Amino acid sequence: MNIDKAYFLGIHPYHNKSGVPAEIIGVNIVKPDDNLPPRLCYHIRWHDLTEDYVPVNSDTKSYEIISFEDILSGNIPKIK
Repeated sequence: MNIDKAYFLGIHPYHNKSGVPAEIIGVNIVKPDDNLPPRLCYHIRWHDLTEDYVPVNSDTKSYEIISFEDILSGNIPKIK
């Protein structure tokens, strides 16, 4: 068995730090405020230690999940 870290990569120009891989450090239920329902989110951290929560949404094409091996091999998708 081979286990590799998973990284979030925003590929839409309006994503925070788009094109820069962020390590997925968890998956949490997040309730943004009292007027919005809870949602499943990736908890991500960039190399500069900035953290964010990004909703898990399989219907969008604004991000990709890549592996550390992808990063090492330069297999990083382009911003669309």
